[in-house]
Amino acid sequence: MRILVTSSKDFIDVGWVDETLDSMHAKVPITAIIATDNPGAGKLAGLWAKRNNLPALVFPVQRNGLFANLHIHGSNAVLQQHMQMLEESNPNLILAFSDDRRTAALMSLAKKVGVNVKEMSSKPDKNFQE
Repeated sequence: MRILVTSSKDFIDVGWVDETLDSMHAKVPITAIIATDNPGAGKLAGLWAKRNNLPALVFPVQRNGLFANLHIHGSNAVLQQHMQMLEESNPNLILAFSDDRRTAALMSLAKKVGVNVKEMSSKPDKNFQE
């Protein structure tokens, strides 16, 4: 399974990312992690992939070229970034660890093009018993 991992740039909970990916990988093998090089869950997932000897497809943000070039594409840059990532990486699942505006936009676009989205809106309480 190819998983695109996303969050706000402020996301720093490496344990949550690792636990989530470990659990998913035990159920259905993850074949690649997809993310931007921004700080956040995607970058943490890339480190998880490296530790697990899995490929990580990383899209650079705010660099030269089409991807994320706000100066050339203006307000449409974020939408174009998301479309480019989805088209070039062909993920099976979007794993979203936050509900900021950009993450929400990516989740919405992914759903429109038929990519499954799993929103991780709150960390599960390990002490909770059903």
